[in-house]
Amino acid sequence: MLFFIAFAQAAGNVGIPAPDYFWLSVKFVLALVVVGVGLYYGLKFLLGRMAFRYGAGAAEGWMEVIDRVYIDGKNYVALVRVGMKYLVLGVSDKGINLLMELDERPAGNVLHEGGFKRYLQKFVSKS
Repeated sequence: MLFFIAFAQAAGNVGIPAPDYFWLSVKFVLALVVVGVGLYYGLKFLLGRMAFRYGAGAAEGWMEVIDRVYIDGKNYVALVRVGMKYLVLGVSDKGINLLMELDERPAGNVLHEGGFKRYLQKFVSKS
């Protein structure tokens, strides 16, 4: 490149302007800031979605899905702990419905006595 500039100057005064390093530096710094901010928020968004999807939010202690019993491919009944309450929720593609609220003792026994599916069968056989 230096050869071409020297050749052009020798051939005549072509008028190649000298680069303005100040504005090049400003553009470079602004580009770095935009890329850095984009990476920060992009990673924050992706890691937040992954943490929610893979259960890292349960480590916070305020909500936890204890167990699920699938009725068919898309519909299931879930036992969920929210704070100190245990909820039995019906989940389908049309929404989430509260089926019943349990006190702490039965929900604690559910995990040790054969699981949530067995616990639900007691209620199904009553009706």
